[in-house]
Amino acid sequence: MELSFIVSRMKSLWFKNEYVQPILSGDKKDTIRKSSNHLPKIGEEVELSVGPARVFAKALILSIAPIGALSKEREQEVVKIYGSLENLVCVAFNITQRI
Repeated sequence: MELSFIVSRMKSLWFKNEYVQPILSGDKKDTIRKSSNHLPKIGEEVELSVGPARVFAKALILSIAPIGALSKEREQEVVKIYGSLENLVCVAFNITQRI
């Protein structure tokens, strides 16, 4: 008898380790990402992790919107990571489970 099964993998958002505590404390509730078809959908639950290995929370996606006005500090950080502010969206989330 042959057994087969499907493993369903929840989408995840990866963060640098420095963002874990601000996310878990509720100080950081969104992330800037490149717009793509691979982003989670509004209402979808995702894993929040440091790289592919360490999941530290699950979160519900609340909104995905074009980035608005950013503080000068955050704008500089985003440009340092992505090179420009083009084709970026703000993904807002709410922690549903700490792991």
